[in-house]
Amino acid sequence: ISNCFGRILVGWAMNRSEGDKVILSLKCLCACLVLMAASQLLLYISNLTFTFIAAVFIGTSYGGFWTLNPSLVMALFGESHFGKIYACMNLAPTVGSIVLSKYLSSYVYSMHANKQDLTCAGNKCYGLLHLLLAASCVFGSFCGLIMWHRISGSHSRIIFERL
Repeated sequence: ISNCFGRILVGWAMNRSEGDKVILSLKCLCACLVLMAASQLLLYISNLTFTFIAAVFIGTSYGGFWTLNPSLVMALFGESHFGKIYACMNLAPTVGSIVLSKYLSSYVYSMHANKQDLTCAGNKCYGLLHLLLAASCVFGSFCGLIMWHRISGSHSRIIFERL
């Protein structure tokens, strides 16, 4: 439900805004990344109440990401090779989720699990993973702010014409 809410909220904000859509898209991207980082920090606290709140925030920011992706690809690269670039861009979440969910999370869990019965309880199991994910979201937001600053004066043309 929160994923749908995030898609609707970001789409509504994009349609209601006046001015440059590229700059607004980058602002929304940074906001979604900051919301995702805050959600990861809430999961790091590891309280049941915070877990439900973080789940709502994660779904909202995730929905916002998928709403922003096509418009950012179109604005940054143009429409001549939109399909190819969008398909390549969609490989990043797939590869990232495989690496993070299969390899990194299992490694962090096995580091903290009881060696006899391979069980783990509490924040120590995945706390490091939540901190790493929050740091990657902050880094992504920082990169979005750099891109926003760099193109704020030159967004009237396609930014990356040739790949």
